[in-house]
Amino acid sequence: MRLSAAKISLLASDCRRFLEPHWLETHKSWGEETPDPLSRWMCRYSSIFLAAVFRERLGSGWTVVGGRPQLQLDATSQGVVGIFATDGTWNDHCWLEGNGLVLDITADQFGYPPVIVTVVDDIRYEANLCERDMESDLRKLRHRPTSWLTAWRTWEDSCFNYDG
Repeated sequence: MRLSAAKISLLASDCRRFLEPHWLETHKSWGEETPDPLSRWMCRYSSIFLAAVFRERLGSGWTVVGGRPQLQLDATSQGVVGIFATDGTWNDHCWLEGNGLVLDITADQFGYPPVIVTVVDDIRYEANLCERDMESDLRKLRHRPTSWLTAWRTWEDSCFNYDG
């Protein structure tokens, strides 16, 4: 199935809305105070989840990508990779790409609206890692979004129809 850009944006926004209470639960399980915004440190979990949802709905072609600055010997990050935040810094980040689009449902942690759906050549995003590069990291994190998917399927089926 192929969805319009507007319906892709709606699906991404619905995923975010669904995930927010799960993010809160995750932060609490880590024993930390609730961050502001709630999406802080959730980009990898959320990208794994979003990739599964979009692959189920729309087929292959959706992939997790990311940008992670390399560490220098003095342990400082350097590089024009990840997401360019509104404060003028580049930050380690993950998002979903497919159909020539970037889907980012945790963009508010960098000063942007919570959900961004934009073209892959948007200058705010610069990937240096593909899903294969991050496979070992993603495999370690997959348990949490996999549990969310079961709840999502029930929630989505009872609430939404993106086909119409």
